[in-house]
Amino acid sequence: MCLSSKVRDLRDTLLQNCDEAISRLRIFEQSIIIKVPQSSDKQPEASSSRTSPSDPSTNTTSSTLPAEAINVTTTDPKIANDYMVLTHGVLIQEWEHFLYDIFIEGVIYYLKGDNLGDPDHKLRLKSLKPTVEEAERRKNISAEVKNAKSLWGKELFTQCRKLFKVPETELLKEMQKQEQVRHVFQHNRGIIRKEDLVAIGTSGVTAHFDILNDKEETVQYYEKQSIVLSKKEIQKLRDTVVKYSQLFQTQAENCEKYSLT
Repeated sequence: MCLSSKVRDLRDTLLQNCDEAISRLRIFEQSIIIKVPQSSDKQPEASSSRTSPSDPSTNTTSSTLPAEAINVTTTDPKIANDYMVLTHGVLIQEWEHFLYDIFIEGVIYYLKGDNLGDPDHKLRLKSLKPTVEEAERRKNISAEVKNAKSLWGKELFTQCRKLFKVPETELLKEMQKQEQVRHVFQHNRGIIRKEDLVAIGTSGVTAHFDILNDKEETVQYYEKQSIVLSKKEIQKLRDTVVKYSQLFQTQAENCEKYSLT
């Protein structure tokens, strides 16, 4: 299979997994808009003419909710934000898996002598003999990437862009911001630190994160403030993943095109 086909398949998997994560978020939203009677609520009196339990006309949404839904209310924004954070994290995780996989495929392609950017020396490519079988070569490269901790996260993203010669568009700033947002939630419960702002290239008293709210308005979050995520911001991340992964797909196709000329 050629490089572009492999990148295309990996991209299809990436987008499918991202969309499934967003679908699970929609299911959660639908479940919390339903009012569930609490034990203190007055229960309706039983009807003397009870119909069969199998009669669809007698089925109500509340009767089919799982027991754990009793504690879920629409008035608790923290619960909703926790689900937003979880979904956002899944999308970033899928993005990093995509980068990891296409990096390995790109290095294999490069070792065959085809037209790709020169990978960083950190992979010690001289130890990866091009003469071995492709399955063994892929295994060796995968082990190299896993062992090189500096090649995960931001550095892996950087090396992928170099390897595939991806142009640095405005999408880069947005993706770097989204990756740092996930980092803020992972390491400081969503509260912005000075180093988080520096990581996205901003500093000083005006430094901030731009995050969309549910009205699609841009909200500015500054140091020591807690980020609140929304469906609109998650959708923005998904759209950025779609566009950026397409750049890698296009560059893979271009690499093959140039190698034939």
